[in-house]
Amino acid sequence: MRVARLVFLNTLFSIAYGLKECLEIPSFIFHYADTNSTQKPNYADKVRGQCPPSKYPGAFYTEHQRPFQKGTQLSDDAPWLCWGEATASSMINISDADAEAKAKRRGLAGACTFAAYESATKPDEIAPCTDFHDHNPLECSPGPGRYWGACVPKDAESDKWKCIPKDDTELVAGVVKSDCLSFAVTDDTNQSMYDNVCRFETEEPKPVKCDTVPTYAAKGICSKPSEFGEEIKFLLPYAFRSACFSLTEGISWSCRGNATEETTPCTWTHLDFKSSFYNGECLFPHSPGYNEAADRSAGPPAPPAPASPPVPPPTPVPSPPAPPAPSRPASPSEPTPSPPAARGGSGGRWLVVLVLLMLVCAGGL
Repeated sequence: MRVARLVFLNTLFSIAYGLKECLEIPSFIFHYADTNSTQKPNYADKVRGQCPPSKYPGAFYTEHQRPFQKGTQLSDDAPWLCWGEATASSMINISDADAEAKAKRRGLAGACTFAAYESATKPDEIAPCTDFHDHNPLECSPGPGRYWGACVPKDAESDKWKCIPKDDTELVAGVVKSDCLSFAVTDDTNQSMYDNVCRFETEEPKPVKCDTVPTYAAKGICSKPSEFGEEIKFLLPYAFRSACFSLTEGISWSCRGNATEETTPCTWTHLDFKSSFYNGECLFPHSPGYNEAADRSAGPPAPPAPASPPVPPPTPVPSPPAPPAPSRPASPSEPTPSPPAARGGSGGRWLVVLVLLMLVCAGGL
């Protein structure tokens, strides 16, 4: 995670002077000739800040010079005139016009102040280096045992950090007040300046069980042959009780005798080819603290499955109405009922005629 550029602001100091911030003026970056270079001595191929912010309240500054090209024959940039306490006192509550007039009388362009000079920030209030980098910088091994912190380049993912020895109390006090911004990034062809500062936190190793590390091998890791040529592993008395392990296959582990006697944490111990650090420390079976150590291969417990919501009872579906029963066909043995005869009509007349004919025939006989 990137942290905002470290420029400490002191409100009272800024109001009292009312001048420009020196760190924001382009000519603060000073190009100068490296007299120890094997190249021509007037090659301006080095940079630094004009005045360390922790030591000077302000300065009379120069105009920004034309950007130089590496290898071009140039003289040093014009230096600033860094203020002492007496000059700083004379600049309080001065107008911009008066400040510029004072600078012009000295052959300079204007006046500025370093807000960081009055900063009350303490070393333990500086952001930890883990805010800038997801792993320890290679240059700063063995870590917090030797170094208080580091100056951080703008590209924090690079390994060109400037390590700050913890015993150099003057340097530590200076970088807390933004002096890192006056240091050039080491071996940087672009001649960049450091962008921030961070502190190393003291680490408390939490070893894991060696036989739970994914790259652990049953043979060949911190073992020794017996007098019969058999391999003896992790038995007491035994020279190796712990190891610095790597999660990369094929990387040899760094075996350790007594973990409590080691002063450099595994996460600050270089691999053989010094391209990175070990991932952590582990304990072998039968070593003190082994039973209390965590499993390295075990991941975080899986979250419990969410409880199934209650299943609502099924909604009753109404039965479809029964279809009407089909009409039963008439049986052949059953006579089909004749429809009732209509009253009146031609059927009645024929019946009367038939009766009369029967009477006539009967009378003739």
